Amino acid sequence: MAIAVGIDVGGTSTKLGAVTRDGQILSKARFSTRDFPDGQAFLEALSSNINQLVADLGQSGEILGIGIGAPKANYFTGLVEGAANLLWKSPVDLRGYLQNYFNVPVIVTNDANLAAVGEKEFGAAKHMNNFLSVTIGTGLGCGIYMSGTLVHGQNDVAGELGHTSAKIGGRECQCGKQGCLEAYVSAKGIVRTAMKLLSKYEEDSSLRSIPAGQLSPTIIGQEALNGDKMASLVLEFTGDILGYKLADMVAMFNPEAIFLAGGVANAGPLLLDPTLESIKKYLYNTYPDPVVLLPSALKDDEMAVLGGGALVWEHLEDQMVIVN
Repeated sequence: MAIAVGIDVGGTSTKLGAVTRDGQILSKARFSTRDFPDGQAFLEALSSNINQLVADLGQSGEILGIGIGAPKANYFTGLVEGAANLLWKSPVDLRGYLQNYFNVPVIVTNDANLAAVGEKEFGAAKHMNNFLSVTIGTGLGCGIYMSGTLVHGQNDVAGELGHTSAKIGGRECQCGKQGCLEAYVSAKGIVRTAMKLLSKYEEDSSLRSIPAGQLSPTIIGQEALNGDKMASLVLEFTGDILGYKLADMVAMFNPEAIFLAGGVANAGPLLLDPTLESIKKYLYNTYPDPVVLLPSALKDDEMAVLGGGALVWEHLEDQMVIVN
């Protein structure tokens, strides 16, 4: 069976899967990105994991291509360079290494684009030409589709919403700036918000019994769903600052819809409602169209892998390769 290998290189872990043309993941794997602070060692570990992924399929798996997303990856050069959430000090040639190793097409892009490509190919954006996909995880990224085409920009860093300024002189961000949206709306950012609000207010909360090192957006979201007022306040604050920046994106791109992806989005209306309210509050009042904010239709642990696979299938179709 013909497969595409979809890969998501995250700041914490790397996920990969064998993806069919209709969006099935036949096998998948995960390993720690942080176990390989050297780029060459990471590439060797990645290749080994791809080999094992295919071996798990037995004789039925044939790789037609590899689609990979990583922070600060460049669609045009295939390099990863200067990513704030990765430990690699030197540029890493993802495309060159993997193409030489596997002798198949390798398509590389910014990690935030994977969720958008996956949503377009296999999710709720199949019939949309203009939409944004915002992924909240270790960092915050935004994939942009305009007129049916993924927007890369000059150096494939279009959509770096996480590193736009949300507050002048605000929190320090891993990129070195102050006040980036990612410093507020990301896994670490949301925990920082929780700790700050817990220290500011005396109201009882189940969050107070959780050690700071164990607190996570998933726990905060779950406690909010359970009715914890402080957890809900954290999500309201997060939604307000996220909506503030998304209002700018709406004004610039006029999307048909915005999708929120990542574990935090599982809080559902407790995050989406304040975010949408915030977008409407900060968007200019003569904006002509309603703003549609939706959760991703794809599973959190599969979304980026499906996006990587979709990169390959799109590439093959663009090259007019017929797959039987």
